[in-house]
Amino acid sequence: MAPGDQAATRRKPNPRKSNPRKPTLAELGVDQAQLDWQRSGTDAGSLEVAFVGGKPGRTGAGAEWVLLRVAGDPAGRVLVYDRSEWMCFLDGVGRGEFG
Repeated sequence: MAPGDQAATRRKPNPRKSNPRKPTLAELGVDQAQLDWQRSGTDAGSLEVAFVGGKPGRTGAGAEWVLLRVAGDPAGRVLVYDRSEWMCFLDGVGRGEFG
């Protein structure tokens, strides 16, 4: 076996590479009512963000998944972002790319 072949067999598979699709809220198995939602304001239409997953105790930017919803959305939609997407979003906000 060539040296490169041995290294490939020792590596652990990256679940994000083998399944690049993000999980849905249902697949994450979280109860929205139990999450610590952080809200951008008090009006209907404010954004609410919760951080879930990863190692126990990880929150904020260290969480594996970031959930985003709009307060008062009658459909109750929740968007799921991975940590990298969230950090890129925050970087864009800081640079004024959305205003």
